[in-house]
Amino acid sequence: MTQHDHAFLAGRRSSTSFDHSATTPRAVPAAPGGARGDRPRAAAGLLSASPRPTPPRPAPPRPTPPRPSAPWPGAARSDREPTAPRTVDEALDVLARSRFTTSRAPGDAQVPFTLLYTYGWPCHVDAVHLRAEDDATAMRLRSGGASSPLFDEGDLVWRCEGTFLTVVGELLRLPMPGHRGAPERTVRVPSGLWIPGQAASPVAEAAPVADHRFACAL
Repeated sequence: MTQHDHAFLAGRRSSTSFDHSATTPRAVPAAPGGARGDRPRAAAGLLSASPRPTPPRPAPPRPTPPRPSAPWPGAARSDREPTAPRTVDEALDVLARSRFTTSRAPGDAQVPFTLLYTYGWPCHVDAVHLRAEDDATAMRLRSGGASSPLFDEGDLVWRCEGTFLTVVGELLRLPMPGHRGAPERTVRVPSGLWIPGQAASPVAEAAPVADHRFACAL
């Protein structure tokens, strides 16, 4: 064997020692159904990129019911006027809104009759005796029932004399019976306050006045 033969054999051995298939990268096997092995990772990325659910919208505010323009019928007179009326018409309107009852009361030789405005509480009566615009009396009396006389000397707990505007303003500012500051003690009966004895109960005996503004003519 010659020297060239040894080189040829060495070259064959060296050529056979290289395996090109070993250096070629292996392909990643496909997942079942034709999907690649990184399909779950891509799916997870899609889920994380999806938009968040929109929160529910708040309900619209409920409409406020309208306030009544007139007091509840039959309610107790609790909405007293904060200030005294400035005119006779205002005073008459305040008494009408406060549900005072208007009745005729006896007069004298100069005035055939006078006007009496009354409001009944459970155990008291508020009254305004109008003789003229500059001569009126407001009072509060205890009420013993429908059968008892309206004006009894032992029932007067408060009175005010003066002009019609003055006495109406003072009466409307008076606290309601049973409330703090309301008069309860009996006061002395003045000599010129009461109606003659033959008309002990003018509210029960006299016919109501249809138009309370008739007092403006006095």
